[in-house]
Amino acid sequence: MKNIFILVIFAAFITGCSSKEESKLMEILITKYTKEPDITDLKFKPTEMADCMMEKISDEIPGIPGDPRRDPYFTAYIGLSIVPTSKEQILKNFKQAEEALGSKQAVHEARASFGSFAMHCIETLGMEVAKEQDEKEGM
Repeated sequence: MKNIFILVIFAAFITGCSSKEESKLMEILITKYTKEPDITDLKFKPTEMADCMMEKISDEIPGIPGDPRRDPYFTAYIGLSIVPTSKEQILKNFKQAEEALGSKQAVHEARASFGSFAMHCIETLGMEVAKEQDEKEGM
């Protein structure tokens, strides 16, 4: 019984830990989705969109929450989620992601995943908004 308690406490501790990179990515996503017209036009909360994206990213990358081996992946997604304002920034973001992931192919795969994660989250949140509107109209 004591061992089970220790495992439960350890699992809760690990799950509750987030790295500096993970926290930074969350902040960047919230900022990004606060400014993105598609998100605001659809009446999505930027925090919900960012939470959904973080969940999808976290599910996709190797390791368990709190594992420091996940940090390079979060670093790569930080570079992929920042909207570049110049050609130099595009190259810098790509280089940062390549260093974090180890290859150009991995960066292209992460970029494709990022896009599919966004589409999944938009679809999921869209269904939630539609359900809320249906409930309001039904009252």
